[in-house]
Formats: sequence, C-alpha cells, structure tokens
Amino acid sequence: MSEDPARGEGSSPARAGEAARTRRHSRPLAVLAFDLDGFKQINDRYGHAAGDLVLREFAVCLKKGVRRQDIAVSIGGDEFRVLLSECRAGQVDRVLASMSNLKVNHNGVGVAFAFSAGWAECQPHESPQTFLELADRMLYDHKRDRHDRGGAVYNVREVRALMAL
Repeated sequence: MSEDPARGEGSSPARAGEAARTRRHSRPLAVLAFDLDGFKQINDRYGHAAGDLVLREFAVCLKKGVRRQDIAVSIGGDEFRVLLSECRAGQVDRVLASMSNLKVNHNGVGVAFAFSAGWAECQPHESPQTFLELADRMLYDHKRDRHDRGGAVYNVREVRALMAL
C-alpha cells in the first residue's frame, strides 16, 4: 500500500501490468474488493478521528493478511482492492479468514467494524477492467445480501452471465 495506507491511491499501471503478466505467462490472478460496512455510522457516532483509525487498522490487517507479492491498495474512502498473483478466486478464503474480529480502541471505547468483500479470477479473454467490475459487482451483491439476509453465496458464472447482458 502507499505510505498512508488509509488514504493512498491504487496504482492503475501496477494493476494493468500484473494483469498483462498473468495473461502472458498463463498464471492465475484473483482480485479482492473490500468495502467497510457501516463506515458512515462509525464517523457519525464516534467522529472522523475514529473513522480514520478504522481505515488505518483495516489497511494494516489487510497488509498482514496478504503475501508480499500481492498488491493491496486503498481506492478511496472505505474501499480497498487486492490483486492476488498466482491465486485462484477459490483461494481467497485465506485472506478473508485472517481478517476477523476487527476492532479499534478510540478514546477508551472499543469500536468494532466489519467489511463486505467480492472477488473474481481474471480469465484469459477478459480485460482487467472486466474482472475488476466482476469483483465490484460481487462486493455490492454481498453487501446487499448481508444487509437483507445476513450472508451470501456467490456463483461467479451467474454474475459473469449477468454482466454479459
């Protein structure tokens, strides 16, 4: 991540370069998209200093949960992405499992927070933009389903079919 992981910009050239290498060498590449749940409410209830602390803590946990060769970036606000080189979409559980029970201490008050996630694997025929859009769509489906029903099960083929319409 950038020097300030909570506010850094993701590197589009780095993402495009990784996707090009993946295609050139026929290697798997997965992307994880994250969005913090209830972030506005954290800012409203505890203040922006608490919100900034949550962003920094999430960035630290994310960086600890991925490998050195993975590219983890904040893409603005409370959204993050990770490119996982040499990784299939089915292997993202390892990252997700490392990020549970998230909590910060702000002025002596424990502030718990959670996230929604979506992921996709880059297919040889897809542009980097297409598989990033797939991960984003899965993220927002997950967020909506968590809100509506408390969880979601994803079928990447179904989401790809919807995107083709």
